Amino acid sequence: DINSISPGDLLEVHGLVKNYGTVQATFIQKFDFSAQPISVTKYSVRGFVDSHTPSGMSSGSFTIGPLTVAYDPTTVIDDTLPADLTNTYVDIKGDSCMFDGNGSCTTLHAVSVDFEGFPTTVPIKNAEMEGFVRELSTTDPNRFTVAGQTVVVVPGTGPDHTVFVDGMQSDMVLGVKVEVEGSLTNGVLTATRIKFEDNVLESIATVDTMAKTFTLAGFSTIVIHPYSSAVFTGGAQRLSDIDGKRVRVRGRAESDTVIAASEIELRNSGSSDVFVKGVAQSVMKPRFKILDVSIDTTLVTEFQDPSGTVIDQATFFNVLGANGTHAVKAKGTLNGSNTVDWKEVELED
Repeated sequence: DINSISPGDLLEVHGLVKNYGTVQATFIQKFDFSAQPISVTKYSVRGFVDSHTPSGMSSGSFTIGPLTVAYDPTTVIDDTLPADLTNTYVDIKGDSCMFDGNGSCTTLHAVSVDFEGFPTTVPIKNAEMEGFVRELSTTDPNRFTVAGQTVVVVPGTGPDHTVFVDGMQSDMVLGVKVEVEGSLTNGVLTATRIKFEDNVLESIATVDTMAKTFTLAGFSTIVIHPYSSAVFTGGAQRLSDIDGKRVRVRGRAESDTVIAASEIELRNSGSSDVFVKGVAQSVMKPRFKILDVSIDTTLVTEFQDPSGTVIDQATFFNVLGANGTHAVKAKGTLNGSNTVDWKEVELED
């Protein structure tokens, strides 16, 4: 119960770093320090180092957002860490803090500083992982973390550039689920391919100002929650900017009828097209569902496999009927009754 938290309580908090100084919490628990072994420290923080100021061989300080971390000869430092910690994702344990007038820790004394992620001593040519984007570097737009692992994007169009599937680099916002492929060197995963795995929906928005949620035309049973970590793009800055307008939403399904939005993009309002992407379920030819959206393929004129090759309806449903999960993209148009006439369906990798 959030109301049971009092000033001075020691808390364990997990979540997404909206910006340094603000965390979108996904887990909060009171921490009984007296019941812990002596090796457990009061303070723990992870993040990208913004700047590093060494003072001799074994003393100095570095910053993670507004927090200064000080270390000295008593601090145990991972010997695989680089000499300059800037842009390195680290895990710090601390024993004491200096607080400002608002009770926020401004300087933390580190007991230990460790590298966070895969081992730095193990190079892996073909590495693959999936998870949610948890943190974005404030100093390097091409660096972020997935489940605590540092990932680097290679921008541009060169032979080694990162390929984005079902999205682009600007869609890399907090809370988005991705699958990353690449090579691991010195504990950093350099991405060759990033595939977005969130649900995606696009249609006309109707905002519920009291509930601070919205629905989309054609998907009326699905309620979309723009929690505080959601990013508005395309010229929109708040819920009131999208009411009655076309938006594309990326987010994770909390259930078949609830989406936690990570990105809300204002789109061209002059189209009646709708779009949905997600895992196919309740498959029974000629219908299947994505979330709580029933897709009837009777009028679909184009079926495609993951490579974009046109296939027939029977082949499409044979794939959906096979073992495993199968993601699908479906496109259609809104009709006069505000339901969807589906025109195209495409299998995902």
